[in-house]
Amino acid sequence: MKEKMQGRESKKKHIAFYIGSLHKGGAERVFVNLAEYFLAEGCRVTMVTQYHYPAEEEYELPEGAERVISDISEQETGKSRVCNFFRRMRKLHRIWKSYQPDLVLSCIGKNNFMAIVTTWFTRTKPVVSVVGEAGEEYPGRLMRALARLLFPLAGGIVLQTERSKQFFGKGVQKKAVILPNSLNPDFIKERYEGERTKEIVSVGRLDKNKNHEMMIRAFAELAQKYPEHRLVIYGEGELRAYLENLVKELGLEKRISLPGVIPDVADRIQKAEVFLLTSYSEGVSNALIEALALGLPVIATDVPSGGTQELIRDGENGIVIPAGDQKALEKALDRILSDPEYAQELGRNAARIGEKLAPDRVNALWKSYFDSVIQGTSKFRTAVQAVIFCLLFLFLLISVSYMVRTNGDVKDRFSGFYAEKNDTLDIVMIGSSPVFPYYSAPMLWGDTGIAMYPLSSNVQRPEAMRYLVEEAEKSQSPSLYIFEMRMYTFDQDGLSENMAYTRGVTDNLKYSLHRVRTIQALVPEDDADGRMSYYIDIMKYHTNWKMLALPSEWMNFAYHKKNPMKGFEIKDEVGPLPMPECGGATGEEQLPEGQEETLRELLEFLKTNEMDALFIVSPYGESLREQQMYNYMEKITASYGYPFLNFNNYYEELGIAFEEDFADYGSHTNVIGAEKCTEYLEKYLKEHYQFEDKRGKATYCSWDEAYELWQTKAETARGVIKERIAKGEYAEREE
Repeated sequence: MKEKMQGRESKKKHIAFYIGSLHKGGAERVFVNLAEYFLAEGCRVTMVTQYHYPAEEEYELPEGAERVISDISEQETGKSRVCNFFRRMRKLHRIWKSYQPDLVLSCIGKNNFMAIVTTWFTRTKPVVSVVGEAGEEYPGRLMRALARLLFPLAGGIVLQTERSKQFFGKGVQKKAVILPNSLNPDFIKERYEGERTKEIVSVGRLDKNKNHEMMIRAFAELAQKYPEHRLVIYGEGELRAYLENLVKELGLEKRISLPGVIPDVADRIQKAEVFLLTSYSEGVSNALIEALALGLPVIATDVPSGGTQELIRDGENGIVIPAGDQKALEKALDRILSDPEYAQELGRNAARIGEKLAPDRVNALWKSYFDSVIQGTSKFRTAVQAVIFCLLFLFLLISVSYMVRTNGDVKDRFSGFYAEKNDTLDIVMIGSSPVFPYYSAPMLWGDTGIAMYPLSSNVQRPEAMRYLVEEAEKSQSPSLYIFEMRMYTFDQDGLSENMAYTRGVTDNLKYSLHRVRTIQALVPEDDADGRMSYYIDIMKYHTNWKMLALPSEWMNFAYHKKNPMKGFEIKDEVGPLPMPECGGATGEEQLPEGQEETLRELLEFLKTNEMDALFIVSPYGESLREQQMYNYMEKITASYGYPFLNFNNYYEELGIAFEEDFADYGSHTNVIGAEKCTEYLEKYLKEHYQFEDKRGKATYCSWDEAYELWQTKAETARGVIKERIAKGEYAEREE
């Protein structure tokens, strides 16, 4: 970009400003004034704003200053607010990298955080400023904690009052400086010493915080005593209609006016008798500074930031009243209006602030401070702090992501897998929902001493199997992988169109480079949610904050939460169906498009890595076409030297009763069917493999506990099933 080239070629300082907009307000005016000053000093100036308003609603930038909009476009905006936040961060970072300012001054709440983080690993030094009430800009524990953590990492910190300084921790206090706002040049005038108009004036946005209502009601109380006086409130805002109605209700339409925003406000208020500021909160009010500089008698509320107290010595150059105290306002106003000599004394003392806050003097302070920040000799300490913060933030982000992932059996099964001690599993079973309710890992352990764990999710895509094997290999060295093959009969496009099936795998893996590779393999680049919401899945689940209140989820802080049933799910429902007639049928049917290729890729992977595997099909209400697909799969697996066990060919040996042993009309077994499937699997494993019986070993005490729990729960479930059969209470059919 040409700006980048210019930045390299030019030796003059480059000052950037970062703010929400240039909509007419106090902070915006300060930034525009500073921009004008630094331009006059020969600096290059760039004003970066998130948004822009119509020209008539914004302050005009001085000629020579460049304007850049940092917000993302409509085309870049997605559905996820979290994704959009990261897109804004990335765009702002690219602006600093491209324009290469020496320093950026930011202000107001989250903008300061954005400036600090997005300038990392750039040549730009951020200076953050708090121009309003610190407690309002940084409400709540999280915002305050972030300010105390991030602010010390900035190149500089500018506050406006001692009270604001005390709001922050010692790390911020040590680094912060207090710099005042300079006086707007429009208000540098000789104090008017002639007869004053009988006007009480105020300048400020018409909003709740400015509390113009109290001002109007106080004036109404004194209106009869001072019949020649008028109240004029300059400004615009959302409360205009409300305030106009209030004036009408009080019958003061001829005495109170709201002229809106005007360009020559200094000339309009210069001869006024009193200036009022009735805000609940402010930083250091520019309007108050300007009124004082014009030599107006001033009544202002004491705001939490201490901004009013920084400017006014009560009774000497103005009157300070408690915020929200109408009676105090009436009393102060009455005193000024009834005592012209006292009013003159206040005004003359007030005008002296013009010297203290003269633009040349104040702007020179800002320049000196900016120079000291830019000329800082080393960023090493800040860089170290930034790295530490990044690592801490990443750790917390990952942990919170684990906790807010949607709660359920799949999450519990995966976190339970990660909780298993390394290299203790004999078998890892991979597949869809026909895995975890069919084969009881605790029963298998109790009967044989074989440790088997199901790494399965609902409607698991066959493409995921290989990546789940690789995930398992990171912590386990099983002698055998068992793959449940039902999903290979499904249309591949149909499975990939519903990305919930993909998320069942990706959103339950621990964060790692392998997880990234899995996402890249399973999620297309043009996915509607974008791969970013898969990489950082908190973008998907950020609304699940209530999960953090669940003690059970805090056990997922490291995604190591023991599963008491070793991933097995007990079902005690009954959903009968007639025994399928196609079990054991011959003939072959090719797999849906893409599935044979996926299967062969898995077989090649297993063969290349010399892994032992068994391919199975759990019993269910299959169709003839599906049975013939399984025959075709068996032929393929046999060509690679791997066995294929289709339980649907052995109904009699299994002793399976479709009228009693299924929970949902032939899709999944209940606990009685699970016992029969597990028993048959045990027999097959004993006949074809040699596993060490590990019962009694101290390392496997949790498996002994799982077996005891299984016995108790299975007995209860069997009783429930028998009772339901006797009463004819069957599970509801899914539509």
